[in-house]
Amino acid sequence: MAKGQGQGVLKRGFGPSVALGAVALLVSHEGVAAEWTITPTVTVGETYSDNIDLDPNESETTAFVTEVTPAISIVGNAARAQAFVNAGLTARHQTRGDDDGTQFDVDLAGTATVEAVKELLFFDARASVSQQVLDNREARSTSNESTVQTYEASPYLRGHFGDFADGEARYTFTQFLSNSSTVSDSEIHRVDLNLGGGRDFSRILWTVDLSASKEFRTDEDDIERRDARLDLEYVFARYFSLLGSAGYQFFDDGNPSNEIEGIVWDAGFRWQPGPRTELRATYGRHDDNNSARVNFSYQFSSRTRLIASYAEVLDTSQGQIGQNLANIGVNQGAGSLINTTTGLAFDPRNSLSSIRDETTRTKTFRLDVNGSRGRNSFGAGFTIERQDVEPSGDDEDSIAVTANWGRQLQRDLNLDLRGSYENTKFSLDGREDHDYIFDGGLSYSLTTNVNASLSYGYQRRDSNVAAEEYVENSVSINVSMQF
Repeated sequence: MAKGQGQGVLKRGFGPSVALGAVALLVSHEGVAAEWTITPTVTVGETYSDNIDLDPNESETTAFVTEVTPAISIVGNAARAQAFVNAGLTARHQTRGDDDGTQFDVDLAGTATVEAVKELLFFDARASVSQQVLDNREARSTSNESTVQTYEASPYLRGHFGDFADGEARYTFTQFLSNSSTVSDSEIHRVDLNLGGGRDFSRILWTVDLSASKEFRTDEDDIERRDARLDLEYVFARYFSLLGSAGYQFFDDGNPSNEIEGIVWDAGFRWQPGPRTELRATYGRHDDNNSARVNFSYQFSSRTRLIASYAEVLDTSQGQIGQNLANIGVNQGAGSLINTTTGLAFDPRNSLSSIRDETTRTKTFRLDVNGSRGRNSFGAGFTIERQDVEPSGDDEDSIAVTANWGRQLQRDLNLDLRGSYENTKFSLDGREDHDYIFDGGLSYSLTTNVNASLSYGYQRRDSNVAAEEYVENSVSINVSMQF
């Protein structure tokens, strides 16, 4: 759906204003003891594009785009409550192209936690609003973006049973909304019960997990899921443990080919030879399929880390985006939002594959290196992802390589370079795309609170379908003021 057809008008749901209000109420629970940091900013930018709609060769449309973005960052800290929110509203005027005219886009990411009753009752709230191209077949232009909203609210109880066990009972409500007719809105209700061994267990560690969820979707069948699992870890030594689990799983999305009911299990090990290295690997049966799960991390230094992982997940796109939101956290040192599983900057999508209604079996391998040294910051990533879709067979295979480098050239002058390559194959129609993206720029601090930047962007798509190929060059100037 093009933005000119309703983009920027948020559907029913919590909404960003309500989410921000909830965050404020959660932190203000601690009253005047709360420590607030509120940072408003305004950014004004002008962009020239020689192919604003990413049309094929000889069909390009040039355009100027003016953007004004008031934004706010809110950080709240109290003895029993924390909140971190970034929110902005962009007024965007485009002179020509499919998206000509004025539109408004909302972007929001935030998380909050409050300890309502000391050591007993807690409440989490999380929210994300972003602009995304849902179908990877579409050109990556703003006219093909949809507003995707995800909200989560989760009250939970924690209890301690002496030194024998610790328990948690949690209810989670997740809502997914988009302004696209191709993807269902959904509401997920989930209950989790967890009981884990306490200090009485030092060599044999155990956890019992019970969960039940139901996802209500506007345009597709509802989805029910129930899981019960016992996890065991036998600690041979400080650096090596054997892992095992066994349980039961039920999954029903209305499609007979995806109906699952039966035993699940896995076995593996955890190896941690030192504070810098950790490897966890298991193999077993989940989601009616045998698969491996691997997580590896290595800390080169206090500021440089390598992370690798492999996993297979059976879920809807809405469910995966909701789980991604559940992993949002705060990097206190950097003052930014991160994915607590990977340690990388929070990405509201965190997947290469298209967002779709069908249940998918997604297999993902990721390798990321990020760090800094002196006046340089750098990062590189490699991802392989396969999305198997039943019953349509509209599978996607994706490979992506990313790299970024930043350097402080002078005290007030910084250089940033970013590039990526992505290869996507669509099984149903035999299509294959190669996407190349590069952007680089200079930013300069005019005063303590005013920054200016000049950047150049290039993106190109090569495809075995000639009508889908395009090239774009763009130049942007931005001025940002912090209050």
